[in-house]
Amino acid sequence: MNDFFAIREGSLQQLKLLGANGLVSFPSFHTILALLLIYVTREIRLLSIFVTIWGLGVVATTPFDGAHYISDVIGGFVVLMATIAAMQRLEPHLARIFAQEKSKPKPASLPAFSA
Repeated sequence: MNDFFAIREGSLQQLKLLGANGLVSFPSFHTILALLLIYVTREIRLLSIFVTIWGLGVVATTPFDGAHYISDVIGGFVVLMATIAAMQRLEPHLARIFAQEKSKPKPASLPAFSA
C-alpha cells in the first residue's frame, strides 16, 4: 500500500513494472463482479431485485473506497459489456462444437485389470 499512497500524494513519480506492488486497479473487478451478478440473475425475479440493489450499491460506492477512480469503474463496465457481447457471438459456435463432441462415439472402455 505504500506505493499506492505515494502515487496518490504525488511523491512517487515513476513506476517500475518489475517492482510494482498491488497497483492494479484498472479495470475495477468490483464493478465487473457486481454487474455480472446482476446480469446472470436478471431472470430470477425476487433474487434479481436484491442483487440489483446490492450490485448498484457496490458500483456506486467503489470510487469512494480510495482504491479506484471513476475511470476504473467505467473500464470495468466496458470490459464486462465487451465480454458479454463476445460470448453472445461465440455461443452458437461453441454450442455446435460441444454438440459434435457429444455425438462422437466413445471408445470402448477397457477393464482396469485383466486376468
